[in-house]
Amino acid sequence: MKRNPWKIVIIGVALLGAGMLVAGCSSPKKAEKKDAFFDKWHTMSQNATGHSPVFKPKSVDLPPEVAKDQQPQGVAAKKLPTVLVSLKMRQADVKAVLRSLARIADQNVLIKNEIKGEITVDFRGIPWDQAFSSILRAQGLTYVWEGEVLRVISSEDMDRDMKIEAMADKRRANEMAAKLVDPLHIVIVSIDYADVKSMQTNLQEFLTKDKEGKPRGSVKVDEHSNSLIIHAIRDDLARMIPIIEKIDKPTPQILIKAHIVETTKETARQLGIMWGGSYKAGVAATICT
Repeated sequence: MKRNPWKIVIIGVALLGAGMLVAGCSSPKKAEKKDAFFDKWHTMSQNATGHSPVFKPKSVDLPPEVAKDQQPQGVAAKKLPTVLVSLKMRQADVKAVLRSLARIADQNVLIKNEIKGEITVDFRGIPWDQAFSSILRAQGLTYVWEGEVLRVISSEDMDRDMKIEAMADKRRANEMAAKLVDPLHIVIVSIDYADVKSMQTNLQEFLTKDKEGKPRGSVKVDEHSNSLIIHAIRDDLARMIPIIEKIDKPTPQILIKAHIVETTKETARQLGIMWGGSYKAGVAATICT
């Protein structure tokens, strides 16, 4: 049987094309070439990742000679009760009226037996402090707080209290003068989070001034240990240490990530999708899926 040569050529070309297509689709992808520049920055970004510092409460131990005999601060003046009062009494002893008001507000009241006088009251739903103050003014009396006790006093008692207060003021003045000769103490405080120089400037304002207006003691910075060297009297240290414990706290941090990408126009064009195929010198190129 005679064979057609053109048929044999066509079959050979088809087999050759199929073989090339299979080889092209099954060939392994080339390994991507690594860029040393980007590898370096990727490693640096992982190693340089920051974090917010963990806050540890600060507690400064004062020397025994500084911590002892600390006097409590004065108590702020209390306010009178404001509960509504309804009270009706005729020609009653002023002490009995005041004691009745005290029971209504559950208030501790001290009244001297020397206080005399009668009074008629007719209160209907008025605040306790107004009723109490109006009775005292009508009888020429006043009051002072002594802790939790409300003490009712006369004008003579007030004059005596003023003399006692003047003596107390003189005593406080003597105590203030004694501060000027109070020995200086040295305390070293390490600063963990705050700006040590800024804290130094703020704490210097708490140093007691002498008669010439100059501060007694000093606040210095040791940059090697990031510490404050405080040279001050005991009362000044008692004011400074709580401030340091409250201010020396970490500032919360945030993490910012940035990606640096370098490319060319040719790469940008290749990032798109080419639909269909292309033709080169009579050989069909097919997209593999």
